[in-house]
Order: sequence, then C-alpha cells, then structure tokens
Amino acid sequence: MIRHRSWWCWCLPVGAIGSGAGLVLRAVFVLNSPESIGLYSAGQFFVLCMPALFLAFNYMLFVRIIVHNVGAKHVWLKPTIIAKIFVGIDIFTFIIQVRVLSTLPHFRY
Repeated sequence: MIRHRSWWCWCLPVGAIGSGAGLVLRAVFVLNSPESIGLYSAGQFFVLCMPALFLAFNYMLFVRIIVHNVGAKHVWLKPTIIAKIFVGIDIFTFIIQVRVLSTLPHFRY
C-alpha cells in the first residue's frame, strides 16, 4: 500500500484491525469484567461500525475498475457521481449503526 501509493485502500486493513479489536474487546468483556460499561461500549462500537470500512473499500474498488478497465464512457453515470453516491450511502449506514449502538440497553448495577 505504501510502496505502490495505494492510499485509497487504507480502509480495508483499518476495518480488519478494528473488527478484530472489537471481537477481542468482546471476549475480554465476557471473560473478565462483564460489568464494565466501557469495554462493552468499545467492543460494540468496533463490531457494529467497522463493516462500513469494508463497504467503503468495495465502493472505491468498483469505481477504480470502471475507470481503469471498463472506461467511463460505458457507464450511465460518471464515476465521480457513483463514488459520491456510495460515500453517501456509507455515511448513512454508519450513522444508523451508531444510532443503534446508542439505543442499546445500558447496564444498571
């Protein structure tokens, strides 16, 4: 990624690391301290919100395939418009996931 200057694909390793961190936090929460609100919230955030980064990678890869292999003249919409639509959908799903995370039942100890 660094050697070939492929900065557009940064979201794939970040999403994988974040998902892994969420699963580790969830395991630590269950095994060690099931009353910790911080571990629960952090684990749920990473597990629920990191798939948005995987989707962002797919969107960017799709636009790159169109631009470099198919050609922009064979697509109904311009690749920049497709990218904006995909980014808007990604932000919308991220907001929904954060909203769902905020409505999860809180601990009452």
